[in-house]
Amino acid sequence: MTTVQELGTRVRGAAPAVALSPSGARDDALRLAADMLVERSAALLDANAEDLARASAGGLGTTAPDRLRLDETRIAGKGE
Repeated sequence: MTTVQELGTRVRGAAPAVALSPSGARDDALRLAADMLVERSAALLDANAEDLARASAGGLGTTAPDRLRLDETRIAGKGE
């Protein structure tokens, strides 16, 4: 599994190429990412529930988990 830090490093490395790419290619990539969010919503919801349970067990307050909690509506909104 890729960690957030590894993903961030990859994103930073790709940023110059993305910046120089045609806007149509960037639009296509964003549409694909949005479609993938919606298609994989069940897995995202499961992972989010696990993350929130660990956060609660670790003593994280109530405000942050409320902001981080995903549901179908929030995922669909990100995919638009």
